[in-house]
Amino acid sequence: MLGLLKRRAEEASGTKANNHESVDTLACQFTGTVSGYFEIWVVNLLVKVCSLGLMRPWAEARRRRYFYGHTWLGRHSLAYTERSLESPLRTAGGLAAMILIVAVFLLQPVFGLVLALVGVAAYPWFRHRAIIRRATATTFRGRCFSHRGDLRDCYLRLLGWPLLTVLLAFVPLGHSLRSSWGHKFENYCYGDERFSAKLALSGLWRAVALTAVAALLVVGAVLSHAVAVFFVLGGEAAARDFGLASVAGDWSAAHYVTFAVLLMMVSLPYAVWQAKSEKLLMAGVRLDVGVSFDSEMSALRLSWLYVTNAIAIAVSLGFAIPWAAIRVARYRASVTTLLCYASVDDLADDRAEAMLSLQQVTAEKPEKPGPSANEELSDALDAGEIDLPMAA
Repeated sequence: MLGLLKRRAEEASGTKANNHESVDTLACQFTGTVSGYFEIWVVNLLVKVCSLGLMRPWAEARRRRYFYGHTWLGRHSLAYTERSLESPLRTAGGLAAMILIVAVFLLQPVFGLVLALVGVAAYPWFRHRAIIRRATATTFRGRCFSHRGDLRDCYLRLLGWPLLTVLLAFVPLGHSLRSSWGHKFENYCYGDERFSAKLALSGLWRAVALTAVAALLVVGAVLSHAVAVFFVLGGEAAARDFGLASVAGDWSAAHYVTFAVLLMMVSLPYAVWQAKSEKLLMAGVRLDVGVSFDSEMSALRLSWLYVTNAIAIAVSLGFAIPWAAIRVARYRASVTTLLCYASVDDLADDRAEAMLSLQQVTAEKPEKPGPSANEELSDALDAGEIDLPMAA
């Protein structure tokens, strides 16, 4: 383990690993509770229903504030500060555009297709703005995140590469994924420090291959289960009655078993992709000052969470959604670790500590005539000699 940490230290900071006597490890922890989130979830649900979905961004911001505020890295938590009233207007505009496209497509399919292509062309722009907005609304230890990506680069990565991937029969799929993820993470900044993303192409292809294998296993299991039901029930007529009873809602024990098996099988490919991509991103994304991440997420464990969550949500008619969300958040946090090869306190200095430090320095030389400590402090701040973190 120590050897792995030293190798990551060399890659992250560009210095010899022998110079790192220790590595600060910050465990990620989620402290949210089901009861606490249930109140937020109920209000969000009522607001979205009453506003016909127009207040969905406002509800999403409330949800993010809760989950970010209860996600702790060491002794400090994240914070999400977006409270913009423009979100409902953006949602109304997007909903109106979708209705217009559908209406035109039904009346004039050719013009509807043209409008759909315009919407696809505008997707990178909307995605770019959303990434910037969410990044600037996220803070940690009083310092804001930001995203300095270029719109032209966003179009190249989010539109150019996917089109090329489709035209070339998905052969450059790994390059397309790496380009898309790279646009998001390579342009993230924490204060003045920039993130980097060195995503291994072999790791991306391995994640895609494992997901494809899991999907094939699911298809085989579903077909095998269907054949088994076909023979057990006594032929084609019984199997047809089984399907009609499923549609009508007249479920028996066999129906529930079939539903559980299908649910478990379908969740496996998604869980495999989530786990493998999460580990790959955590291993490749780093902060230039000497910070990297680690994830020990298990596809089987994640699949089990998804299956049990889906069953609980179905049985409770949707009221178990907060419980399911809290379970997943706790698991994701428990398998995530932050590795710091520099001092953790150097990553985000406090404004009061910086001011106190300058006052102490100026107070050590009282015999020299000159401006007061407060005047020197103001001059230094105006001149930009002190790099203070952005306030939340």
